[in-house]
Amino acid sequence: MREMRRAASKEALGCIIDTGQDGKMEILDWKEVVIVHRSLTVLFIFAWLVLSASMVFSQNKAVSGASYLTVQDVERITGLNGIKIVPADPSKGAGGDLNFANKDGELILMVQRMLSSDALYSETKKMTGAVKADIEGVGDAAFTGPAGNLQYFVSFKKGKGSGSAASFLGFTGPRLPLDQVKKVAQQIASGM
Repeated sequence: MREMRRAASKEALGCIIDTGQDGKMEILDWKEVVIVHRSLTVLFIFAWLVLSASMVFSQNKAVSGASYLTVQDVERITGLNGIKIVPADPSKGAGGDLNFANKDGELILMVQRMLSSDALYSETKKMTGAVKADIEGVGDAAFTGPAGNLQYFVSFKKGKGSGSAASFLGFTGPRLPLDQVKKVAQQIASGM
């Protein structure tokens, strides 16, 4: 470890050293660290918002999961086989109405829908750093987020209701590409 510190350039001193999946060490500069930190912060806040919105608006309880998005829907959209529904358990990261895992049990998708409140859309849109771009083709209005280089969720409103679809993050980024997350959001919105 001492040799690595001596070999590191002066600009890299004080930066975080990351051992990736391949076991090789790399030095992250402060910009990368800040981007990762912001992305994780927005994901945490987004999950917290989903959980708190479902508690606050409990009279607007979301519809039973199987009635608005099925395992077959997710398999068709993602092209993956062996998808499973994971029961809601915020302590394990599964904080949506519906949480889907791949065949290896890794969480890949979290979705939420509220039929009588636009809180999932409006409250998320108010959050600093949550919006990358407004998009069309999902509900009455929708956006992707978070701001920055790495987007992994779509939030939308349709009529009096709202919804969201978010990919879980792995070591290399979102486990599902944003275009698939958008298709999931379209599927949810189409049933509202």
